[in-house]
Amino acid sequence: MTEEKKELLIVDDDESYLKLIKKWMSDAYKATAVKSGVQALKFLEGHRPDLVLLDFEMPELNGGDVLQKMRENPETAGIPVFFLTGNVDPESLEKIAELNPDGYLSKTMRRSEIVSAVDVFFAKTP
Repeated sequence: MTEEKKELLIVDDDESYLKLIKKWMSDAYKATAVKSGVQALKFLEGHRPDLVLLDFEMPELNGGDVLQKMRENPETAGIPVFFLTGNVDPESLEKIAELNPDGYLSKTMRRSEIVSAVDVFFAKTP
């Protein structure tokens, strides 16, 4: 019996990066990609992914806003979130850390590093 693939929701307003990450993750995971925080929250109304990869800086609803709304909703409060960020300066990382995500990934990381970080997260999560 094959184990069912874990489900990821990937949220990023950069369409080319979104397609790239989805392609990277699709070998090992069932990946759904949406282009905005609004679309992410709408998707979460009917789905429970095992992990959300959430762009930190987006127009309209940024990653912090989406995470806050997810944590306020009992239906989505327990879904783990990793922020995706292009900014790895100490100030940006501090802002991210204050929001208590389950992790964060730099957009400059190579495919193997990003896939490995998600693999390690799931290996530690029952």
